[in-house]
Amino acid sequence: MKLAFPMRWQSASLAACSCVLLAACGDRAPVPGLPLAFASGVERVSQLLEADRPCAAATAASQLRGQAIRELNRRRIPPRYQEDLLARVNTLVESSACRPGTDAAVARGRALSLLDWLASRTDWLSG
Repeated sequence: MKLAFPMRWQSASLAACSCVLLAACGDRAPVPGLPLAFASGVERVSQLLEADRPCAAATAASQLRGQAIRELNRRRIPPRYQEDLLARVNTLVESSACRPGTDAAVARGRALSLLDWLASRTDWLSG
């Protein structure tokens, strides 16, 4: 049996696939618990710096940056916080590098500053 309107079915199929694809790529709502997950990672960096383990802190900070980038790509961070969060995480990574002359007190101060910043994002915490 031959269909009377083959082009309409193709068009409808294409339109349906496009809608599914757009829905999958659309804006996603921020995740309320995400700042707490970041805070946990930042606290880990801070503890490692305090324990005089700068290389472990640098590794943890790099992992935190990877997490931030993944969450940015998943659109789980509100747009108004994306640039600031990534800049703060990058500053933490740079200041906690595992190399001679790295000042652990400066790096720890940046970790604490990032923790304060995360805590002040109450609208993100509540969703």
